[in-house]
Amino acid sequence: MKRRIGIAGQDAWGRALAHVAAEAGHDVRHWRRGEPADRLAGSDCLILAVPAQAVREVAGAIAGTIFEGQPVIIAAKGIERGTGKFLNRIVAETLPGVRAMVLSGPSFAADVMRGLPTEIGRAHV
Repeated sequence: MKRRIGIAGQDAWGRALAHVAAEAGHDVRHWRRGEPADRLAGSDCLILAVPAQAVREVAGAIAGTIFEGQPVIIAAKGIERGTGKFLNRIVAETLPGVRAMVLSGPSFAADVMRGLPTEIGRAHV
């Protein structure tokens, strides 16, 4: 089933995840800070592929495009400096009502782009 996947973040990790989603036949919508957030409107799920310290800012910037129950996949690791909060807590606070999820596994963006085996390289979204 073809889905619309919104990806916030266009660094190497965001591009690698977009590549995997596109190869799986999904419609991928990219967004980066400074662009209109409505690029992500209507996405079946949203991937936050931004650094941990940007999750709160980015989630706030795209809040108007989110719908109740929407899957929001956090593709960053770490905790927020200053508050010590885990990223799923930040997403729950900033985007209430979404289904916050975390993507993790041993992988590198370059390996995913090259199609090398990783724990998430061929994940279905």
